[in-house]
Amino acid sequence: MTDRAKLDTPEMGVEILSALHRLYPAEFQLEKAKTILLNADTLAAIRAGKDPSEIAAGWGAGLAAFKEMRAGELLYR
Repeated sequence: MTDRAKLDTPEMGVEILSALHRLYPAEFQLEKAKTILLNADTLAAIRAGKDPSEIAAGWGAGLAAFKEMRAGELLYR
């Protein structure tokens, strides 16, 4: 890792959870991840075997709305 600005940590997290769920379905307890995901749709998509990059792409509209909402609250821009 040489440029942390290029790393999408939420997408990386979904990649890791997806891989663990796929590789170790009996041992890895995906349900325990819901406390860090806080998103039932993302958890269901991982469980269904959806591609992690597709899952992350689905966050676009909600993320854009959040960024717009928080823009007025930022102290430093």
